Amino acid sequence: MAFELTCALLEAAGHAQVRLRGTLIAEDKKVNFLSRGAMRQFDRGEAQRIEAVAPPHRLLAIKTHGAPTPAVRELAEEGLIMGQANFRDPRDTLLSLMDAGDRANRRGRGAFAKMQDFRTALATYESHLAAFEEWIALPGFIATRYDEVAFRGEDFLRRISDQLRLDLPAGLDLGELVRHVHQHAFTQLNKGAPRRHRDELTINQALFLLQRCGPQLERHAGEDLDTIDLALIKAAESIPEIQLDTEQTKRLDPPPKSKTNRVRRITAPPRLACFFEHNLLMHTHLEKTAGSTLVRSLMQILGTGEVVDLRMRGTERPDKMAAADRHRIRLLSGHFHFGAWEGCFERRAVYLAAVRDPFERFRSFHAFVCLRPRHPAYPLIGERTLGEAVEIAVRNGYGCGVDYLARYFGGSTRWWPFARVRAHLEQRYIAVVPHAEVGRLIACTAEAFGMAPPATLQRNVATSYPSSDEGRTLFVKRNRLDYQVFDYVNDRCEQWLSDFPSRLTRLAAGSKP
Repeated sequence: MAFELTCALLEAAGHAQVRLRGTLIAEDKKVNFLSRGAMRQFDRGEAQRIEAVAPPHRLLAIKTHGAPTPAVRELAEEGLIMGQANFRDPRDTLLSLMDAGDRANRRGRGAFAKMQDFRTALATYESHLAAFEEWIALPGFIATRYDEVAFRGEDFLRRISDQLRLDLPAGLDLGELVRHVHQHAFTQLNKGAPRRHRDELTINQALFLLQRCGPQLERHAGEDLDTIDLALIKAAESIPEIQLDTEQTKRLDPPPKSKTNRVRRITAPPRLACFFEHNLLMHTHLEKTAGSTLVRSLMQILGTGEVVDLRMRGTERPDKMAAADRHRIRLLSGHFHFGAWEGCFERRAVYLAAVRDPFERFRSFHAFVCLRPRHPAYPLIGERTLGEAVEIAVRNGYGCGVDYLARYFGGSTRWWPFARVRAHLEQRYIAVVPHAEVGRLIACTAEAFGMAPPATLQRNVATSYPSSDEGRTLFVKRNRLDYQVFDYVNDRCEQWLSDFPSRLTRLAAGSKP
């Protein structure tokens, strides 16, 4: 986030950011990012190579997670480079690291797979903290704060402008610049929740961390601390050193689900009684995600005649329907991307969907296609092994195997940044759920409209297929964006379902985009 905001500010000041080629920056990176390994190799020669390929008289931003090298220190002493190092509350950082570890282990890979417990995450944080201290000790470098960057972007930009002595255009709207970055840049701002440690750490865990990192927290983020934080820091200083056993290193469990595995029952808001006069539901049906189960159940809830499934043969497309027929639709479902049919309706579209682990979805899709020679994808992957199907789908950029989720939720066949996908999920979808939670999504929809949910769910019984990991590594590497979307859905699903009626009311209240 700090990197993308800085890049946007430099662009606004006339310093166009270009992707540096022929340097230690890996060719598969979309931005100027130096990995830790590349950073360890950074010397005077690399600095000269960057200077040779960079446009003259231009400030360029480079991102790294590594520690400064002797060459970097010399360049900073000479005033040739400047920078920022970002600090975050260690209590929130550990939770974020363990989230990343959980996600990496769920999908069987990832740089954070080793973050399996509290102590491992703490050791990683302490190494990051040591590197942070090295960076801010350099002349020309400043310490920035996570809360400032994530929640007060305009203040952050003003500080960077002062640091770099930028000549900003008159009338530049910093607030609009921040909104643009949130909307369009790959910021990696996932949960973005301030002080989440208060809900997810025990008091002993918090004190344990403050005994080790409290002085740095006060020194680098003192402006963001409140009276509770200050009292806990003081308490941590005055009590004997805390030791945590294995059981005490576990995070607090989230609130338990009800015995019926459904969210609490809430009376449907009165405004939803006339919901379909001004709105309609759209289901972006991603293949092999229990979408058929969802559609059949919603037909029972909303009425068979009011649900149109564009997958069915002979179904008239909305652009060919008479206006009266379009107005009768309560739910439009099909294998279409976000926004595809909105232009055919005067009413506002409110979306819902289900997702699945990207590789598991592709594996199921491949098995499905292999049994159906008339399927459109059969000539592409139907007569190939799973590994061959992955390779050809990735190599040729087929939509079924590359950025599938991002394309559906981004709203086009082209690639979209995560920020755009996240904006659609938060602003236009009532809820998106993992396919295992489709039953809860159906129950929430029924409750919101004051209807009884189906007594049983009619699930497709898929033909069994070998459980193979062939091609997984290549697939996961090429679909990093989709895994970020999938992880975000898993993180937000519970909140979306808990707030379902109020989200539906809020989304229905807006004007047609």
